[in-house]
Amino acid sequence: LLPLAQHSLNFPDWLYVVLSVFVTLIGLGAVGLIIRRLYFSVAYSGGIAARAPEQDASVTLAEGKFKALIQNSLDMITIMDQAGKVMYQSPSCERILGYSSDELIGQSIYDLIASDDHCLIENAVEKRSSSFLFSFRMQHHDGSWLYFESVGTDMLGNADVNGIVLNSRDVSDRIRQEEENRQKEMAAMRLNLEK
Repeated sequence: LLPLAQHSLNFPDWLYVVLSVFVTLIGLGAVGLIIRRLYFSVAYSGGIAARAPEQDASVTLAEGKFKALIQNSLDMITIMDQAGKVMYQSPSCERILGYSSDELIGQSIYDLIASDDHCLIENAVEKRSSSFLFSFRMQHHDGSWLYFESVGTDMLGNADVNGIVLNSRDVSDRIRQEEENRQKEMAAMRLNLEK
């Protein structure tokens, strides 16, 4: 829904990122709700077989909604531990970076991020603020470098997540366009100076 809203309502990128984090947190809350429901239904009703069919349908519906939201997102959602090890990677990473989720889970996020940009994430993680916004470069599976803007949310204290959630958007096209515009402006200024 948010990608459509951004294009039809012309949201600025920063607002889209903030809204994406909000949707992510709602989605992660849905995951927590699903986990809690499963746990309590098994723990207090004598097992999965003893659950009411309407409970199964409710959990299945919530899981389906969550999966549809995550799989069709234009953004990548990553959950990493404090050391940078990827604990969860949304399926959208395959479309954006060329890696499957399974290839990235268990790896250090720093293996893909440009070494000059490591400090951006390290500083944000060390500060342990609830949310932080930063830009960085990440390497595509084909070896090229893409520019990302990301909102990080510290959810280490949330037992359902127990990690740092990064909601990242590929802004490479925008960065390239800005650089082209800057080059054109410089060329125009040089041309005016020569006259």
